[in-house]
Amino acid sequence: MKIKIAMLATVLFSASAMTVDEAFEQMDTNKDGSVDRQEFGAYMTDILGKQRAQLDEGFKELDINKDGKIDREEAKANAALDGYFGDIDSDGDGFLSLDEIKVAIASASQRTEQQP
Repeated sequence: MKIKIAMLATVLFSASAMTVDEAFEQMDTNKDGSVDRQEFGAYMTDILGKQRAQLDEGFKELDINKDGKIDREEAKANAALDGYFGDIDSDGDGFLSLDEIKVAIASASQRTEQQP
């Protein structure tokens, strides 16, 4: 199952384009020209919270019939999600749950980190 985290993530939510300088400025809350561990931790907590919210919102948008899962027909709205449907559907029930998608993203992220 070769799912790239960036591809799957864009399936569900759009990442904001931020330059390194913009990110640094947001992290450096005390404006001393450096980012300490506390500032970095607060920034990452905020970013991860926003990504979770975007993932949840993206899932709700794809779940057209609002039954709490994405079926094959709903997945066809996105070529990448449709293409990996069988790999993501870990319990083989013919539906994608939000948990299955989160597991697939985490798994893809781990594989990407392990690649040289």
